[in-house]
Amino acid sequence: SSKQFAFSRCQYWTRLRLLAPISLRILWQLPAREEVFLQSGFRRIARGSLPVLLLGLYLALTGCLLTALQPSYASYYPGGSGPDPDPDPPGPSLTPPPPPPPPTFVTPPPVTSAPPSVLSLPPFHLFVPAVPVSRDVTGNIDLPAGIGAAAPGGGDILCGLSVLPDADFPQEKDLRGSSDWIIIRALPDTVYERSTPYSARLKEGYLLVSVRRPSRLALIETPEAEISLSAEGDVMLQFDRGLLRVLNITGRGTVLKVKLSSRLFGNVLKSRVLSLKPGFELLASQAQIGRSQLRPPDGIARRRFKVLAQGRVALSEFSLASVLESSALVAEMSQKDADNKARRIVSEMSKMAAVLNYLNGSGYTNENTGLAQGAGQSSQRPE
Repeated sequence: SSKQFAFSRCQYWTRLRLLAPISLRILWQLPAREEVFLQSGFRRIARGSLPVLLLGLYLALTGCLLTALQPSYASYYPGGSGPDPDPDPPGPSLTPPPPPPPPTFVTPPPVTSAPPSVLSLPPFHLFVPAVPVSRDVTGNIDLPAGIGAAAPGGGDILCGLSVLPDADFPQEKDLRGSSDWIIIRALPDTVYERSTPYSARLKEGYLLVSVRRPSRLALIETPEAEISLSAEGDVMLQFDRGLLRVLNITGRGTVLKVKLSSRLFGNVLKSRVLSLKPGFELLASQAQIGRSQLRPPDGIARRRFKVLAQGRVALSEFSLASVLESSALVAEMSQKDADNKARRIVSEMSKMAAVLNYLNGSGYTNENTGLAQGAGQSSQRPE
């Protein structure tokens, strides 16, 4: 019996050594009340004060208690199926909302246009009146009756000359108004004097006189004649050793008037007041005019000559384009540093040159080259 008791006691401690670690592991996972109950039992077992029968009952109760507490402690493990003692508040749903339904397209009904209405008009007859066509190709200059047009080699040269009564020539009392646009230009060797803002006296040399509005009238006195020039006119004057040369550049109609001296021409002319059209040249001399005076080598091309008043007055046509190319005064007024007045005068001359070139054609001869300006035309000898 002592051996049995010793064996039983040895077996008792063996089981205790096996169950103690397991019971301690379970102890760490129990709440506070179950922990106190189990710890008090283990202390009594360790002291040997717990009887064997109570030990078996204690172990049975411990197993039942662990079985009952298993659902509560399972939630403490990751992935447990028990309830969460401190559940997180529900967060926003991460499921994307369903896509919106596709738009519905409705095909509009076809647009039907009403047929165009046809307007019925009664029959009518179109009348087109005759419209005179201007011969001005520049479109900038009006061509009044004062511009003469003569075909080369035909017609009368006297179409460029008009005879006026003596009363039509202006007097000094008619010189009034503004004188700002009475322009007088002279070559360096010219001898002249400007007696008043409206008039000048040419003794020897070459002058270019221009009058533009608001100025109205200018008078030029020479030993052979007096010359009056109204607004919108340009004239070139040359007096050399008793020969007066007058070239009408742009003066239309009766803008340019020449009154010959009664002392020199009173016995050969009944009417001494003459008017020139643009593109015509008048010569007046105390002696008879020769061929060298009709065709001077001055760079100006001329054609069709007429000698009058016993050879002391002559008329001819000249090319205004050749004047613009050969005149030293025009070249001076065409420089870049020229004033606005000079540029305006040259512009008006260029326009008139284009008109006269269209109206009168070609056939002018330049004595410097001896060549005719224009195909198929030749100049005429003095009559």
